[in-house]
Amino acid sequence: MHSIPAQQALTHPPMTVRATTPLLKAGALMLTHDLNQIGVVDEEGALIGVVGHNTVARVLPRFLL
Repeated sequence: MHSIPAQQALTHPPMTVRATTPLLKAGALMLTHDLNQIGVVDEEGALIGVVGHNTVARVLPRFLL
């Protein structure tokens, strides 16, 4: 178990959204694809961070009310 490379657990192709993607859409993609988090990329496609489903669940209700 300890020798399994991370590559074997990757989502391929990786699911990403642009930094300008609405949080609601990012959350919907995570729900649709059963992801706990999704990568966020800049205009050039470089990874700049991740958004987790817990963050979406915590932040999004503030904007929906």
